[in-house]
Amino acid sequence: MEIENHYTNSKPQLPLADRWKIVHYKELGSSGEGISKILPASKPTCNAIYKKYQETGDVSNSPKTGRPIEVTPEESKMVIETIRAHPELSLSQLKR
Repeated sequence: MEIENHYTNSKPQLPLADRWKIVHYKELGSSGEGISKILPASKPTCNAIYKKYQETGDVSNSPKTGRPIEVTPEESKMVIETIRAHPELSLSQLKR
């Protein structure tokens, strides 16, 4: 049984500098496909970033919604290590 780590993204975020470069190239008339050959971003990513810029005037990430995580990364790591070391523990034993 593999335990997933919810604290890491499956794909790294595109740096803000690269996002602003996408906006610059798009305003110069480049296509998403042309930009994707220059920068490390796919065509849909380039188009989505430019669309977001047109709608909001910014390219930074929006604040995340939903309930905040109550477990710190250190606590999560400790739980995972405990489970791997003692897989026979029940949930109630693990909580203690």
